[in-house]
Amino acid sequence: MSTLDNVARLAAGLAEDDGVIGRVKAHSVETRLIRMLVSLRNAKGLTQRKMASLMGVNASKVCRMEAGRDSQLSWGDVLLYTRALGVNLSLLVDDPGLPAAARIKHHVLTAHALLEQLRTLTQNMGEGEEIAAKIKEFYGEVLLNFMIRFCDSYVKLPQAGPINISSGQDDTTASPVALCTFEPETATH
Repeated sequence: MSTLDNVARLAAGLAEDDGVIGRVKAHSVETRLIRMLVSLRNAKGLTQRKMASLMGVNASKVCRMEAGRDSQLSWGDVLLYTRALGVNLSLLVDDPGLPAAARIKHHVLTAHALLEQLRTLTQNMGEGEEIAAKIKEFYGEVLLNFMIRFCDSYVKLPQAGPINISSGQDDTTASPVALCTFEPETATH
């Protein structure tokens, strides 16, 4: 059971109204962006008053923004807020009508572009720098996390077996590679 489910049940119990569960869950969905922004502000140790100062607005504006719903935010206010936090804002426009394969390829290409930014940063930092070592360690973490999730999905496919990896050229010598092992009798997915 998720934390949201627990909170919703607790609120319903306190209110003695099971309808509260649905309202708590709906509120969570309607305030996802705001909660993320507040979390970023808190992580940077900024008060609403300091945030307002950085944004060049009244503290009451920040208070209203953070107390509202995502649909009440203006794009300009979100940009102002994120700039004041010193964070980058990325907008993902995802067409659920596209095939999953096309959407996944888009995300892989986006992840590649970000990894290239890190690689460039590492090269600019020079040899032997601590940051370069940390970035290389991060590359390993990215690969491990991707492989864990990839394998988790792959082994759930009907008749999952070895994966054929091809260079994309006319590679007739490609042989199956056991990237993800699957033992049906021990799988608990």
